[in-house]
Amino acid sequence: EFDHIRDLTVRLGQYKLPFSRQRVISSGNLQMVDRSIANGEFNIDRDIGMDVRSKDLFGLGMSKYHAGIYNGEGRSSFQGGNTDFLNMKNQSRLASKKLSKTEAVQAVAAQRIDDENIHVGPSDYVAWQDDNKICFLRMEGRLFGDVPMNLELRLSVEDSPNSAGVAIDMIRCAKLALDRGETGVIEGPSAFFCKHPPFQHTDDVARMMTEAFIAGSATYPIAADIPPSLKVAAAE
Repeated sequence: EFDHIRDLTVRLGQYKLPFSRQRVISSGNLQMVDRSIANGEFNIDRDIGMDVRSKDLFGLGMSKYHAGIYNGEGRSSFQGGNTDFLNMKNQSRLASKKLSKTEAVQAVAAQRIDDENIHVGPSDYVAWQDDNKICFLRMEGRLFGDVPMNLELRLSVEDSPNSAGVAIDMIRCAKLALDRGETGVIEGPSAFFCKHPPFQHTDDVARMMTEAFIAGSATYPIAADIPPSLKVAAAE
């Protein structure tokens, strides 16, 4: 934000849109306990854009102005510039990708999140991002005393090297199974390395099962020492 000129303040980035006073003011400074339902329905909260404004035009205390231009996608967008995102412009591909990405998030949750409380999906294909992927995350929850809390994160990663490490470990596990004469689904490694495996487990459980498989444990794929609270129902 540049605010060194009285009649011109410039803000650039991702921030709360000035939809209403209630939305812009921090949760800790609200005069009422909760924001109204209408506030959540008619604004997109944070967005990427730029605005110019002045709270006291010409220093006369009589007028002010505010103008801005925004992306329109809102927060929690997921975008990239490689062929993975280009393929997702095809709606038939997008449906399966949304499912696999959603299940990947579900796999790290202690309890499966209700469908209406989770949304995972790409916002658009951006050519100049090349192999880079950008992800904006928002998580909402409740603290002690049922106080609402939200956390927002931004992740930027080069896609190919990130995926290459996973692919190498998958090939190593496949070679182990081949050498041992095993066939069919290798449950632990598939749950640990894949977004939407035949049998979904939390990352903690999947890692335990994968390490047991690598070690050649006789108990694989049944991990009797896995706490029931960590188990996730098989994905349909």
